Amino acid sequence: MANEKEVKAQVRLRFWNVNRQRMTATRNLQVTVKKGGGLTMKTLEGILAKTDVDGGEGKVSLCNLFDTVRADRQRNTISTKCSEMDEEVPLLLGVSRAILENVIFCHQEESNWPLSEPAALKKKFDDIFEATK
Repeated sequence: MANEKEVKAQVRLRFWNVNRQRMTATRNLQVTVKKGGGLTMKTLEGILAKTDVDGGEGKVSLCNLFDTVRADRQRNTISTKCSEMDEEVPLLLGVSRAILENVIFCHQEESNWPLSEPAALKKKFDDIFEATK
């Protein structure tokens, strides 16, 4: 925290969605030092934006949609206060949330899950392959 009481951060993910449109997912975070010395992290506003390079009309049909025209680009954005980004991004990428969490964005410390106990391994594979009983 570098002797600060509050630190704000921003994480951006740029990707091409399943329709080959350029997308940017932005998350704003804030970490604050508690009076007892601990830390609290809070997710602030998140933004999901689509940019059409050809200047065409945006096709994101979510509430609170803002349109801004810049040169030959059309940008559509939505705040996650209306639509949960955790649900939208996997749909836009065309993969399940389990694939994102366990394969694509798997933390290094958790990357040995394929070597875990059989029951835990079965649960991971059931999540990934969307198996139901």
